[in-house]
Amino acid sequence: MDNTDEFTLGVCKRPGSAGGGVGGEFDIVPGDHSVSILWYRMHTEESGKMMPELGRVLRHDQGSRLIADWIDAMPARACK
Repeated sequence: MDNTDEFTLGVCKRPGSAGGGVGGEFDIVPGDHSVSILWYRMHTEESGKMMPELGRVLRHDQGSRLIADWIDAMPARACK
């Protein structure tokens, strides 16, 4: 069974454990990757903020761009 519930998938969802200073207030903000925690954590190289935390020393620019394009392609809406 596929899960199609946007909130469960992270759209306009506040993180449970990311803490402050991780790129935004919501995991995914439709239409704006620059304020989406998912993109920020994939894109940053800052220790303690990058995702995944283990097994990574470099940013994967193509993967980061793919996620940015995916988020930006979503119909824009404000998260509250």
